[in-house]
Amino acid sequence: MTPDQPPSDPVRGLVADSFRPLDELGAGLADRVVRYVCDDLDPGVLDVLSRTPEAGVRIGLGCLYPQFMIGRQSPSARLPWDEILDRAEGMPPGVLLRLARALHAGAQTAIPAGAMGGLVATPAMLSVSTYTSVPGWAETLVRLATRRVDGLAPGREPGDRLPAILVERLLELDGHSPDLIYRDVFPRAGSVASLAAGSLFRTLAGFRDRLAERPEIVSAALTQAEAPMRSLSLSIFKMLRLPVAHFVEPLAALAVGSSANLRGEAASLVREAGPLALPPLKALAESGSPAARGHALRLIDRLGLPEGREYLRSRLGVEKTAAVREVLEGLVGDRDGRAAVDGEPGSAPGLPPVDPFVGVGLGGDALAAVTAWLEERFPLSHQGWLERLLSPRPWSEGPEYSSEIPPADQDAALGRLLRRPELTTLHMVRLLRLARILQPHPSPDFASRNLASPPDRLEALLSAYREAHSPRVGFRELAAAFSASAMDPELLPNLWYGHREGQLFQWEAEAIWPFFADRFGWLAEELDQGPRGDEFERYVLGMDWRALRALAILDAFPAVPASLVPRVWRIAEGGKQSLRPAARRLLEKLPEARGRLLESLADGKADRRAAAAEWLGQWKPPGAAEALRQAMEAEKVAAVRTAIGRALELLGESAKPTGQANPADLIDRLRKEAARGLKMGIPEKLSWFPFDRLPEVRWRHDGAPVERPVRDWLVVSAWKAKSAEPSEDLRGHASLLHPEDFRGLGRSAFEAWLAEDLKPQSEQLRREQLASFLHLFGVSTVEELLRAQPDMAQAIERQKDAPGMGNVADKGLLAVAAVAGPPEAVGPIRDYLNKWYGYRAWQCRALVTVLAWIDGPEAVALLLDVARRFRTATIRKEAEVQARKLADRRRMTLAELADVSIPDAGLDASGRMVLDFGPRRFVARLDDDAEVVLEDEEGKALKALPSPAKSDDAENAAAAKGRLAALKKEVKAVRKRVVDRFQEALCTQRSWTFAAWQASLLRHPIAGRLCRRVVWAATSGGGPPATFRPLEDGSLTDLDDNPVELLADAEVRLAHRLTIGDEATDRWAAHLSDYEVAPLLPQAFGPASRLPEPLRRKTAWPFRAETPVALAIFGRRARGLGYDPGAFRLEDGGDRFLRHFPSASLCAAIELDDLDEADRVAGLTLSFLRAAEGQDARAGRRIALEEVPEVLLSECVADLSRIAGAASPRMAEEPVAEPS
Repeated sequence: MTPDQPPSDPVRGLVADSFRPLDELGAGLADRVVRYVCDDLDPGVLDVLSRTPEAGVRIGLGCLYPQFMIGRQSPSARLPWDEILDRAEGMPPGVLLRLARALHAGAQTAIPAGAMGGLVATPAMLSVSTYTSVPGWAETLVRLATRRVDGLAPGREPGDRLPAILVERLLELDGHSPDLIYRDVFPRAGSVASLAAGSLFRTLAGFRDRLAERPEIVSAALTQAEAPMRSLSLSIFKMLRLPVAHFVEPLAALAVGSSANLRGEAASLVREAGPLALPPLKALAESGSPAARGHALRLIDRLGLPEGREYLRSRLGVEKTAAVREVLEGLVGDRDGRAAVDGEPGSAPGLPPVDPFVGVGLGGDALAAVTAWLEERFPLSHQGWLERLLSPRPWSEGPEYSSEIPPADQDAALGRLLRRPELTTLHMVRLLRLARILQPHPSPDFASRNLASPPDRLEALLSAYREAHSPRVGFRELAAAFSASAMDPELLPNLWYGHREGQLFQWEAEAIWPFFADRFGWLAEELDQGPRGDEFERYVLGMDWRALRALAILDAFPAVPASLVPRVWRIAEGGKQSLRPAARRLLEKLPEARGRLLESLADGKADRRAAAAEWLGQWKPPGAAEALRQAMEAEKVAAVRTAIGRALELLGESAKPTGQANPADLIDRLRKEAARGLKMGIPEKLSWFPFDRLPEVRWRHDGAPVERPVRDWLVVSAWKAKSAEPSEDLRGHASLLHPEDFRGLGRSAFEAWLAEDLKPQSEQLRREQLASFLHLFGVSTVEELLRAQPDMAQAIERQKDAPGMGNVADKGLLAVAAVAGPPEAVGPIRDYLNKWYGYRAWQCRALVTVLAWIDGPEAVALLLDVARRFRTATIRKEAEVQARKLADRRRMTLAELADVSIPDAGLDASGRMVLDFGPRRFVARLDDDAEVVLEDEEGKALKALPSPAKSDDAENAAAAKGRLAALKKEVKAVRKRVVDRFQEALCTQRSWTFAAWQASLLRHPIAGRLCRRVVWAATSGGGPPATFRPLEDGSLTDLDDNPVELLADAEVRLAHRLTIGDEATDRWAAHLSDYEVAPLLPQAFGPASRLPEPLRRKTAWPFRAETPVALAIFGRRARGLGYDPGAFRLEDGGDRFLRHFPSASLCAAIELDDLDEADRVAGLTLSFLRAAEGQDARAGRRIALEEVPEVLLSECVADLSRIAGAASPRMAEEPVAEPS
C-alpha cells in the first residue's frame, strides 16, 4: 500500500460523516476537509478549521477534554471517526496522516467558550506536544485511538486500534524521526512532561517491545547528568514495565549512586535480574568512589547468590580502602551468621515443630456451639464449612475475599465462641477467616504486605482467645495455623506491625521472638530497609517502617543476636535519625556498648564522632562527661564541636574549656580564622546583605572595638553553616563580644534576613515568568497575553507587592540572631508564622529554631504554643523538637519549662502596672479573675484612659495607651494559656512539688490569681490527699477555713471528683459558692464518668447523640474545646477530631461514624491514641480504654456531652473482650 493511495469508498464515507456537522458553522467546510483528507487537496482548510469557534466541539472532539464537557458529551461516546480508527491499520498511511492533522486542527476549538470562567482555556495548555517534540497531530491521534469507547470488541484494548509501529511510519512520512514517541517519554533538562507522554504512548499496541529494542534511548535517559531527570526516568521505566534484563548496567549504576532514593528504587529492579546483575555489580565494586563500591558490595550480598558470597570473601583479601574493607567485613560476618546458630542468644534451634492439627476434632457442647455459629452465618453451606473447619488437612484455599467490612455485631458471639477452652489455635484462625476478620489482600500490590483485616477488632478477638487459653498462643503457633488455613505465615509481621496504628499487639516478648529466631536473614533485610516498598508504605506507614519493625522485634529477644549486632550499630551511629533511638536502646543493653562508644569519639570519621557525642549526651553513661571534654579539646571540625557541646549541656556540664583560657589568645585565633575565611572576600551570594550598615561591636574583656573583618566573618561563617541552629563555635565567638553589642548585631542580621525574605518580586523576573505562558495562549508578547487574559492581568496587579520566592537558602544568618537572642524578634516571628505558615514552611521552621534560643518568657511561651497546637504539622513538629532541646539545655521537663516561662506581661509582683502621663499617673491592675482593670491614683475605677490634658506629656500619654492595649492583649493570651494547661493538668493529674508550685504558679501575678479559683489536693508521705485553695494573701485554707501548711516536697495536684470523692467535691462546691468564687474549672465539680467493666479492654467507647448535631456546629464546638480536625483519615473515610495531651503522650480522638442524610452527627466513638517514643501521638495506635487515666477519660466523655448535646453511651453491642 503506497502512502498516496486514495481511501476506499467506505472510508471516504466515514470521513464525510465524521466532519458533516461542520456545515452548521460554514457552508462547504465539511467538503473541504474531506477533500483534504481523502484527496490531499486544499491544505489551507486546516488553518480555517483550527480558527472556527467550537468546530472541534461540533465533531465530538470535546472527548479529549472531558473536564470541560460535563453534561454535554460522554467521554466514551462512540463517534463516526471511531469507525475510521478501528480500520487504521488497513488505511493508506497518507490518508491516516492527513486525518490526524485534520482532527488536531479541530481539537484546537474543542473546549467550549467560557469553560474556565474568566480565563481562556486553550488545548495547548493541556497538551503533551506543547512541552515535547512530538507533533500535535500524533498526540491527538493517539489520544483519540487509545481512549476507552463504548462498543469495543470483547478482549480488545483501546490501544490495539493503533500499533506503535504504525505511528512510527506516520512520523517518518511527516518528516520526523520514528523514535520521537520513544525519546519523549523520558525527561530532559527543562522538560518534565514525559510522565504524561509515557502514560499516553505506552497504551499503543507493542509500545513496550518497540522501546526495548532501542536500549540506547533508555540507557541515555537513566544516565543523565541531572539527578531529578534520572529519578523521573527511573519512575517512567517502572511505569512502562520495561524488561530489567536489557538494562542491568545503567540500573546497577543508579543502585550505587549518590542519591539514596534512587539507590533504593534501582536496587529493587537490579535484584529482579538475579545472576545477570552480578557482572556489572562486580565491576562497580572494583572501581569508583568508596561509597559507590560499598553500595555495590551490599547489593551483591542482597542478591543471595553463592557465587556472590564467594566474591565478597575474595574481595576481602585484596581490598585496601579502609571504608570499603569495613563494609566487606560486616557483610561477610553478617552472611556467615544469617541463620540461627546453636548457642547464640536469641536463637531457638531446639524448639519442636508445632502441629496445628492436635485436637482439631470437636464434640459435645463445643461442636454444638461451633455448628450453631456456622448455621447462622452460612445457612445453606454450614455443613461443608464445618467439615473444612475440623479437617486435619491443610486448606488449599480459603473463603472468597470480600472488600465489605464485616458487621461488628458478629464480634460478640464470635468472642464468646473463641473463649471456649476446647477450641485450638487452628479453630480460632479458621473461624476468623470465615468471619472475614482475617483475610489476605487479593491485590498483587498489597498481598505481599497487607492483611485486609480491621486491626482493632482482630486484636480484641485474638486477645479474647489468648486470655481463655493457657499457655497463651504466640506467633509460632499462629504461623502453623496460618499455614493450615491457606494463609501465608510470612504475613504475621505485617499483622503485628504493618498498620497505620504501628505496633498492633502488645503481647509478651516470649510470644513474639521465637517466630523470628530462624529468620535472621529476613531481619537483616528489614534492618537494611531492603529495596521494597510502595506508595502505601512511603506515605502512610512511613519510609522507615520496615527497619522500625525489625528493631521492635529485636527488642523482644532475650539478647540481640550476635550476627545482627553490626547492623544495629550501623543504624545507631549513622542511620536515619528516625531509627537511631530504637537502635541505641537495644545496644545500650550490651556490656561492650559504653566502651565502643567512648572509642568512637576518636574515630577518623567526623559524622561518627558527632553521632557518638550525641548518643553519649542522651544515654549519660558513667565517664561520658570527661570523655566529651577531652574530645572537645582535640576536636577541629565545627559540626562535631557543636555536637559535643550539646552533649555536655545534656550532661549538665559546660562546653567551655575547664582551664581559664586567655581571652587575648582566643581573640587572636578568631582574627586569624576571619582572615582565612574572608581571603576571597564576601561571597557573591551574600552581596545583598547590608554589611556596611551593621552596628559596631566591642570586645567583652577590654571594650575595644571589634575589627570589621572579624564582625563580618561572624555573619559569613554562620551563613556558610546553612542552619539557624547556632554552632558551638559561633556561640564561643559570641561569648568574646560585649553582650549588648552582639544582641544588636543579631537584631540587625534578623531584620536584614526578614526584609530580604519578604522583598517583592522584581518586575523583570515577573515578566520572565509570564513569558513561559506565551505559547500556551498562542501570543507572542506579555502585553498580548495580559490583554487576552484580563483576569490574569488583574491578579498580577493585585500581587505586584507580594513577596517573591523567599530567602530560605540564607537561613544560616538566623543563627546570629539565635545566639544574640533579641527579644524584639518575638513579635515579628509570631506575625510571620501566623501569616506565612502555608507558603514558607522552611522559613517558619528556621524562625522556630531562633525562638528556642531567645532567653525570655514571651519567646518560650510562643514556642510552646506552636509545639502544642499549630495548624501546619511540619512547623509544629519542629517546635516540638526545639522545645525538647531547650528543656534539655535547661535540665527540666517540658511541663517545668512551661511553668517557669509564663510571661508576666510587664506587671509587677502584685499584678500592677503604672501608666505615666507625666504629671498624672494611672494604674492598670489585675482583679481576682486576672482581668485588667484601670484606676486613677486615688483608686477610682476608670473605663478607659482619659484624653491627655494640656499639662500632660503627650508622648508619655501615647506610650501609656499603647502599653495598656498591649497589656490587655498579653494578659488575655497568658490567661488562656494557663487555663488550657490547668485543664490538661486536671485531666492527666500532673503533679508539682509544693515548692515548685508556689514559686512558678502561686506567686505569678496572673497564674496566681487563677490558682485561687481552683481546688488543689496535696499528698505527703503516702497519706490521704489534703484539699485546699489559696487566698489573696498567698496563704492556704481548707474546707473549714483552717490554715494549711505544706512541706516543700509535698505533691500538689488539681482536685477532681474522682480523686477526692463525692463528699469532698460537693462540700468544696458549696464553699466556693458561699465565698462567691466562680470555679475556674467547673468540670472538676460536675458528674464523673466511670469506665464500665465490659469496656475495659475495648479500644473505643461508642456514643449516640440524643439530638443529631449539624456537622458545622459539631466542628465549631469541638475546636472550642481544643479538638482539632484530624490530619489522619480513618480507613472508612470518616473524620476524627483530635485533642493532644502531650504530658501524657496521649491523644483523644472523637470519630464520627454515623452522619444522617442531613449531614448531622448522630453516632460517634471516643478512643485514645498512643505512639511510640519520638512519634506524634496524633498518628499513634489505639489503646485499651483501661490504659487511659480515669480523670482524662471522664473529662473527655464530658467533652462529648458539651459538643454533641446530651450524648449517651451506645451499649447495644456486647463487647468481645469481656473477661471470662
